[in-house]
Amino acid sequence: MTEKNEIIEGKVGRPTKYKEEYCQKLIDHMAEGYSFDSFAGIVDVNIDTLYEWAKVHAEFSDAKSIGTAKSMAWWEKIGRMGMINEIPFFNDRIWRLNMINRFRSKWSDGTKNENNDKVKTEIVVRYGNKTDRPVATDSSPDSADRPRLFLRSH
Repeated sequence: MTEKNEIIEGKVGRPTKYKEEYCQKLIDHMAEGYSFDSFAGIVDVNIDTLYEWAKVHAEFSDAKSIGTAKSMAWWEKIGRMGMINEIPFFNDRIWRLNMINRFRSKWSDGTKNENNDKVKTEIVVRYGNKTDRPVATDSSPDSADRPRLFLRSH
């Protein structure tokens, strides 16, 4: 006879809400451009729980990777459509910022600012080989220390 308070071997804590069917649901969810974190709202769990499932269940981790690739493909398609004017009033700056923030490991604006210093950049535009046209310059005292970016039209 077992007592009510006796702990059954291997079963400690609350039962998991994880289901294998969540793998395909996650892929389908992210294929529509949604984030991994937002899937927590679909299956009614804490976001931390999703990350724990990805650590514990290899198939869920794989589904997360596939879903991320599908989400990026969805967002890239939106960007392509916007660039060829298939989306009225497309805001390329917001789209770009979204991509940089959503897919940090793949997208970057090229700026590294690990010390939270002001990023100092000077853009000089030259027209072909002509140097007699005005160029954009910066005359501030620390301009000599700034990295230079030259854009040239050919």
